[in-house]
Amino acid sequence: MKYFFIGWLFCIAAPVWSSDLYHAQVVVTDTTEEHRLPALKKVLQQALTKLTGLHDIELTAKQVGDIEQWVQQFSYKSEAGEVWLQASFEHESINQLLEKLGLNIWSSSRPAFLVWIVHDHEVINETHQVNRAQALKAQAEKRGIDITFPILDLQEKRQFPIKQITSYSPKDINFLIDRYAVNVALIGIVTATDNSPDAHQQAQWILFHSDKQQEWQHTHKQLNQLLALGIDKAIDKLAPSTIQNPKNIESTPQQSDTSITPKNTLSTMLTLTVIDVPNLRIYAQIKQYLEKLPEVQAIEMKNMSSNQIVFKIESNTTLAQFTKTLAASELVKVQSQNQNHIIGQFYE
Repeated sequence: MKYFFIGWLFCIAAPVWSSDLYHAQVVVTDTTEEHRLPALKKVLQQALTKLTGLHDIELTAKQVGDIEQWVQQFSYKSEAGEVWLQASFEHESINQLLEKLGLNIWSSSRPAFLVWIVHDHEVINETHQVNRAQALKAQAEKRGIDITFPILDLQEKRQFPIKQITSYSPKDINFLIDRYAVNVALIGIVTATDNSPDAHQQAQWILFHSDKQQEWQHTHKQLNQLLALGIDKAIDKLAPSTIQNPKNIESTPQQSDTSITPKNTLSTMLTLTVIDVPNLRIYAQIKQYLEKLPEVQAIEMKNMSSNQIVFKIESNTTLAQFTKTLAASELVKVQSQNQNHIIGQFYE
């Protein structure tokens, strides 16, 4: 039997309210007014999905009425060979509509997902299987959720070999939870039902949060759909069962029993000097690597000379732990550290 493994989705808290929750978009095949009005209804449904966290909202013509009464602004954009209709909706009117529909706004801290997916002996991130990563991000964004992907530095590659993914221990998971400052883990294992070319695939999902464990299964012929089902189900389980009423949106949000609280983190200010940097491409590569480290809260380039670069970094871990992380990178070799100053050398 052929195996595919879907690793973890770890959750951290994102900002509660955002104007983007009242903004959505859909693909259209025609930009005329005749087609725009029904398309705007679909965009409105997407916005309500973002606001409530529910993914099965259906609106009748009577409930919607004149769709343009809800629209604050709209525009068309072309992206990846498709035309999108995007629209923003007037907050107060949408809140009143939600109240009439008996729906509530997901006002507690929303989980943002770090998605660890191993598929076909490769981890999906912003470098590998980019199209699938983009599809996963788009699926989560429909529910008002942000997801990111693992950085896969040398430390993670050594500690979490793909071949041993089914034998990761709770200690392993806690390491990643601590590293990414997250609270929730979703584990999924996907297997082909048989060896035929058109075989369906089955996913076994296990959700860990608040010292609880929940399990479920999905089967689908398309892997992308299978992954989308897993993300949707996890969000369903994490969404609060009772949520703040839209009438009270301007007041302080009340946390529900199922809300997720971000972990307290350290804040360490340090300076990193990297020497023997040969060209601008490597400068950019090092900066991009540092920006993606979960240990980095903020980064600023202070100086750049002919062969070295100096960064001012705010880290959520200790100097010793950050040095250990940097030493495991495939870009920078740590030469020395003095108080809060680290000197490293670019790997040849």
